[in-house]
Parts: sequence; C-alpha cells; structure tokens
Amino acid sequence: MTTTPNPPESTDPRTAAEPTPPQYPEQPPAYPAGPTQPPAPPAYPAYPARSAPPAYPDPTAQTPPPPAYPQPPAQPAAPPGPPPPPPALPPPPPP
Repeated sequence: MTTTPNPPESTDPRTAAEPTPPQYPEQPPAYPAGPTQPPAPPAYPAYPARSAPPAYPDPTAQTPPPPAYPQPPAQPAAPPGPPPPPPALPPPPPP
C-alpha cells in the first residue's frame, strides 16, 4: 500500500519568492481634506449695553391694599376702675 504525500497548505500557485500584491490598494480620499471643525462663533454678540425694565415691578414699591373692613381708630387705654364688690351673702334661713 502506497501513501501519497499531503498537498501543500497554500493553494496559491505563486512561489514564496514572489511578493504578494497589497490586499487593499490605496485610494484617494472621497473629498478634499479641509479643517476638521469650523471656526467657533464669538461667545457673545457685540450689542451695545442697554438697561431693560425688570420683568415684574418691585413688590416693595407697591402700596398695601386697603383693609377689608375699616378699623376703628385706636383708643387710649382706660384707667382701671374700682374693683367689683364682693358677692352678697345669702340671707340666713328662717327659724
């Protein structure tokens, strides 16, 4: 019984001395190379400074609303009067 030698691992018919062609040929870029980012705009536009009125008026400048019911004028405190008399004793029971 005769055995056949194993075939070579590579099926490429070229010899090892030949250089292999590059797998991916270099291609030119699809679009011309430009700046990676556009220039940044200025942080704030150069408008002249102007003072604007506040969105809401200052609450401290408002006058208080009138009371719902008119308050009587304040009266001076009256001096204390005489103390009340002690309670009367009940009459004695009849004999």
